[in-house]
This record gives sequence, C-alpha cells and structure tokens, in this order.
Amino acid sequence: MAEGKVCPRCGAKYSYIERRIKGNQVYLYAVHRWKENGKTKIRKCYLGPERDYIYVTKLHEDENLVLMGLMNHDRAVQYLKTLVEYFSEKSREELTRQEIEALKELVDTVNRVLSS
Repeated sequence: MAEGKVCPRCGAKYSYIERRIKGNQVYLYAVHRWKENGKTKIRKCYLGPERDYIYVTKLHEDENLVLMGLMNHDRAVQYLKTLVEYFSEKSREELTRQEIEALKELVDTVNRVLSS
C-alpha cells in the first residue's frame, strides 16, 4: 500500500479505490486488503458518489448547496462559501433572530480559528 492512502471513513490504510456505476451515478469504495492466516481478506468502505449526491442536493436547492462524497477533500470549505453567499444575498429583514445570532457566533468562531 502506498503512503498517504488513508480511508476517510475508517482511518485505516486502503489498497485502492473501487468505482461502481449504478444508473448515471458513480459510487466510490475504499478497498482494504490484508493477509490473515495465509488468506487475503477484503473489506470495503463506502465513500459516497464520485461527484455529488443527486437527490439530497435537490433538497438544498434554495441554498444552492451541492453535497459531495468523502473523496472531495475541500467540500467543507465549499459548503461554507456557498452558505456565506446564501446569507449574503439576504437582507437583514429576511433573517430570523436565531439566524442572526447563529451567524454572529460563527463569525466569532472563524475569527478565533484564524487568529490562533
């Protein structure tokens, strides 16, 4: 197994990524192979779609949020950017008191992370 091939699902090293095509979607699996009592053992971890989740993304169209599989390593930053754009397009009058308070807390948290 090559260095740096760590499964984002279980944290163990994997041998290779398996692609399975189902309909118009490609799903990814981390394939773990090891020897045990002279026999090759295989375990697979589901990593999600190669691109994005089609159906669950449809539930988040208002926010323009496209949910992605585990192999998209910068997905969290992409989610954050998309949500910032979503809230930036709203006027203050459109935001609920809870949304305003939550956004203030998030800004404080991001500022703490960036300054540490």
